[in-house]
This record gives sequence, C-alpha cells and structure tokens, in this order.
Amino acid sequence: MRKMMQRNNQRTKRRPPA
Repeated sequence: MRKMMQRNNQRTKRRPPA
C-alpha cells in the first residue's frame, strides 16, 4: 500500500485544481 501511495502521489501532485 505504501508503494502505491508514493507512486500515486507523484501523479496527483502535478494535477492542477479543476
């Protein structure tokens, strides 16, 4: 679960607020 969170964090970090 921690590996998935770190991978998802990198993708959601650069997501601009709609």
